[in-house]
Amino acid sequence: MSTDVRSEVQVAPAGRGETQRDPGGRVLRTARGVAARATTWVFLLSGLLSLAMAVHAPLSDRAQSVPFVVDLVFATSWPSLGYGTVLLLLARSLHQRKRAAWWTAVVVTTLNALFNVLWGALEQVTLPLGLLSVQLVVLGLLALARPRFAVLPSRLGVRQALRIGGGAFAAWLVVGTALVVATQESAGAVVDRVWYAAAGTLVSVDSFVIFPDGVLVPGWVDVALNAAGTVLVLLTTWFLFQPAADPAALGADEERLRHLLATEGDGDALGYFNLRRDKTAVFAPNGRAAVVHRVVGGVSVASGDPVGNETSWPAAVEEWRRQLAAHAWVPAVVGTSEAGAAVYHRAGLQVLEVGDEAVLDVSTFSLEGRAVRSLRQAVNRARRSGTQVTIRRQRDVPETELEEIAGSAAVWREGRERGFSMALGRLGDEADPDLLVATARAAGGELLAVLTFVPWGGHGVSLDLMRRHPEAPNGTVELVVTDVVAFARENALARISLNFAVFRSVFDRGSRLGAGPVLRLWYRVLVAFSRAWQLEQLYRSNAKYQPRWVPRFVCFERTADLPRIGLAVARVEQFLPGPRS
Repeated sequence: MSTDVRSEVQVAPAGRGETQRDPGGRVLRTARGVAARATTWVFLLSGLLSLAMAVHAPLSDRAQSVPFVVDLVFATSWPSLGYGTVLLLLARSLHQRKRAAWWTAVVVTTLNALFNVLWGALEQVTLPLGLLSVQLVVLGLLALARPRFAVLPSRLGVRQALRIGGGAFAAWLVVGTALVVATQESAGAVVDRVWYAAAGTLVSVDSFVIFPDGVLVPGWVDVALNAAGTVLVLLTTWFLFQPAADPAALGADEERLRHLLATEGDGDALGYFNLRRDKTAVFAPNGRAAVVHRVVGGVSVASGDPVGNETSWPAAVEEWRRQLAAHAWVPAVVGTSEAGAAVYHRAGLQVLEVGDEAVLDVSTFSLEGRAVRSLRQAVNRARRSGTQVTIRRQRDVPETELEEIAGSAAVWREGRERGFSMALGRLGDEADPDLLVATARAAGGELLAVLTFVPWGGHGVSLDLMRRHPEAPNGTVELVVTDVVAFARENALARISLNFAVFRSVFDRGSRLGAGPVLRLWYRVLVAFSRAWQLEQLYRSNAKYQPRWVPRFVCFERTADLPRIGLAVARVEQFLPGPRS
């Protein structure tokens, strides 16, 4: 499958991942592709020219003085900041092959042609043949390219666009009419006043608006009407072309994912976190694997490896890519393993290592030796203070105690609940009876710390929640982790996944003697970010357990998408304010 799926893969509106081949032979398909690109360039250049003529009036005068040029330029352009900006938004959406953009281009071009004819009839002038010819050529290109514009519109965006284009315009028309009535310098009929308010609002984006005679208002009223019209049209266009959002809810797919995790879930430590209910699953045709993702700001963020049988991962990824093509979503994968990264790379994505997951091998973990001296001292200090650790599956915790634990964990939370790829956040939910709950209590019974671990297949657990009382003795968390290792050893669990350390190698080598200038600079930048997001602290808190570091990767399609992907990931991980779950 082509790596440029958003422009090459056509998706039927009937269902997810259902392909629709461009009908016709190879020559016709090629012609349609050329026509689609041509229409994009027409509206891009028209938008730029409209802005240029609006800013630099002599350019518009020169264009009108040359017969052939005036036909070519004014067929789709007009000296207006609002209209030019609308055309640029339209060109961007045509490039993304959005169906709503195609319809908008057809309507805009058709209305321009009709208004040309209407204006010629009212002014009793003969329209230049070249002007209408250019508009007919543009309409012909759009008609030829129609099958290429298959990206589905956002229903929410269309509703918002209709509210602004209809409701907001009607409301402003009342306000604008009131302004005209209150400030007009000559008498005029009521219809003329309403007409003037509507014309003044639309003139910023349509050159063929005709003003009524006999209505004179101060210049500032014209400016207010013009500015309001520009804002309303730009907002309408913006929402109309917004990418479609996904349902952001697993629903019935949660049980299917649980079955896959129970039968094929030993591979990825992040697998169980795909049961978050703010995600959506895309399954392979055979149902044996799925990519689980969430859409934020037009970016589809998948986390970890695909769930299920590894041989079916490519099919699941292909289905996910088809859904991306249907909605013009930008693909992004965070925290995938080397095996998962290889599958995404074969599907056309680039791969970048961004950090390491800390994994404790139960059979080799020990508190003996100089390397873990500080850890051993912290554990002994907490144990001498009388701290007692209890480890149980959530189904074995009494309901009243579980409510106490969940309540304390909520109170101890600092700021927003962070996490997406390695956080479940469902302590107390009866749907997760196998959640491992580890608590630390003082000698008097006071709750000091709570750590929860989700299942990692049948032979491991992954850290989900880590909370401690602000006045808990030093070493409390370390004591709980080491006791969890002992519990795992007694219950045939072979591995424990701790946190994910972003840019772990930079923190590890950046402060060492002999580090190069680029590495040292990168280290200082990350240290500065750590003041807000505790990146280095997270690495250091993991490193003291002497874990096995497992590299994790981020996958993306184009380097130019990285800023947008970074913003989307920061939102879903709650480093920045994001959509509510």
